[in-house]
Amino acid sequence: LAQQQYYGTTAVSVILPPPADPMDARLLTIHSGDSITPDNIRASIQALYGTGRYRNIDVDATAAPGGTQVSFIVTAQYYFSTIRLEPANLLDRPITSYFPPPYGKKFSTAPVERFIADTMNLLEEVGYFNVTITPEYFPDERTRLMTVVLKADAIHAPARIRTVSISGSQKLISDKKLRGALKVS
Repeated sequence: LAQQQYYGTTAVSVILPPPADPMDARLLTIHSGDSITPDNIRASIQALYGTGRYRNIDVDATAAPGGTQVSFIVTAQYYFSTIRLEPANLLDRPITSYFPPPYGKKFSTAPVERFIADTMNLLEEVGYFNVTITPEYFPDERTRLMTVVLKADAIHAPARIRTVSISGSQKLISDKKLRGALKVS
């Protein structure tokens, strides 16, 4: 509550607007008719955070006839659901089989940025260079799950080794076996 001038005034209404769960209003420790104090504002914020459903909570106070209107403005907390790479044919299998996805964990962009860096390194290992990856986020308002799609801008085919020249006087392995191991002709 940045407007400290409202401390000590009477809360004529206490509002918890969407996207908050209306049932969470019962958790608030401040009610209409109460005197507004730092303690009851702080306790209400802690009770809302305690649900795990909110990433951010702001309190707004505005003058109203007979006292102050208090509003708890929340940002919903989402959790990781699906992570996929598009186009999907850049790799032999889904991206989540290469790196452990943060399924079920609280959504934030930091793990997505790490996932992007790891994916760019992997794509280089399989021959895709100078790839740009842009994340797109698709929140499900009902389930609070976040789908992340990593859109890769890559050339159509990976780089391939064209020739390998083997020279030297010692033969530890035959040229044919070495070429087979390197999967080159």
